[in-house]
Amino acid sequence: MSTSDRPEVAIDYSGVKEGQVAIVLVIETHQVDAAACIFEFSQYPAEREFLVLLLSYLEYLPDWDEIVITEHGIVRRSLSMEL
Repeated sequence: MSTSDRPEVAIDYSGVKEGQVAIVLVIETHQVDAAACIFEFSQYPAEREFLVLLLSYLEYLPDWDEIVITEHGIVRRSLSMEL
């Protein structure tokens, strides 16, 4: 799974610019199971891309959601934790 540590990059990929309902996941990781940063090898190094390990388990944390208003529309940010 490809991710970024830059919220504006995730929002750009969310589809909000095309008028779609957008949800961006905020993934909290720990040192043991952190994703690998591959920006040095990426076609788009400014995106600061991270790869999450295959078969990683994400848990949705329903108590943390926020609404972000962008110039293109509303984006819901939901927190999940990698276990």
